Amino acid sequence: MKFKRIVCLLTILTLIFCAFACTRKPDIPVNGTTDSTDRYPTWLVDYGDTTEANSQNGETSRFPPSSAQSNTNPGYSSPQSSANPSYSVPPSSINPGYSASPTYAVTTTSASITAASSASTARETVRVTIRPGQNFFDVRSMLESAGVCSAAAFTETARTYQVNSFNVPDSADRVFKMEGYLFPDTYEFYKNDNPKDVLVKMLNNYRQKSGMPTAEQLIVASIAEKEARSYENMRLVASVLYNRVKDGTMPMQVEPARSYANALIADSGHAVGSPKAESIAILYGTMRPQSKGRLPAGPICNPGANAIKAAMNPAQSDYLYFFFGNDNENHYAATFEEHNALIDQYGVKFS
Repeated sequence: MKFKRIVCLLTILTLIFCAFACTRKPDIPVNGTTDSTDRYPTWLVDYGDTTEANSQNGETSRFPPSSAQSNTNPGYSSPQSSANPSYSVPPSSINPGYSASPTYAVTTTSASITAASSASTARETVRVTIRPGQNFFDVRSMLESAGVCSAAAFTETARTYQVNSFNVPDSADRVFKMEGYLFPDTYEFYKNDNPKDVLVKMLNNYRQKSGMPTAEQLIVASIAEKEARSYENMRLVASVLYNRVKDGTMPMQVEPARSYANALIADSGHAVGSPKAESIAILYGTMRPQSKGRLPAGPICNPGANAIKAAMNPAQSDYLYFFFGNDNENHYAATFEEHNALIDQYGVKFS
């Protein structure tokens, strides 16, 4: 009788155990295992923003081509499971900081994401070199020829853009507001780029590398760039210009400035001798009596680092005259008589 009771009790326990086992749900394999800790993957995809400042505290723009970043994760591979082909993103309670991007399905393969990333970022780039002494005309023509942006679009952007990180004079007397600030260097741009992004890259480069001269120093640097070949001669030319400004009775009489004024008049579309053309000649020409003791209204080119440094650190001299002789050297004089004597001796190639 005891034996029958024991058998009956074991049978009841077996039935209870089987009933409990049938109510338990099996683990769903995700990565080829049945470990309950591996039900959901731990990967995240970072769809980052591609807009930031080109430099700290500078003008803001799109990433330059050299540092452009893909807004996908090239190392990402979506989880694949033959056991669960209809797998979807885990609920937010598992990872409350994660939200799925509506752009990509979770089942997208790594190859397709890489292809989509390449298609979105594979824009053709081109290098443009601005050399010291090139002016606004030169730069806008190079940009158009290289397929970066049209000359007209760049001109309009340069006219209307307001610089945030440093001061650029916004005077009606200046024909090209950004002349002098397009820092000479080699740049990499996109083909068919946004003209604002192009300008911002140059302005940030100027802010970082120019030494930040005053408006007057930048004008002097632009003349020194055109009138001298060496740093020491640039410093001497700068001293002559500052001495003439201080004297106040002599026009600057800078030949490159007169050439620049003629180019401005031609570009303006106004006839020579018209009121507008005369105004430009007075503001930039430096040959008229009205220009006594006055520098041009703005820079006449985009000077390089040496010319800017020379204008910020001019030689100490009493020179009021200089010219470039047939001996391929600059010559300086404090008086008109000395100046003429040097001309008789060496001849004039440029003055």
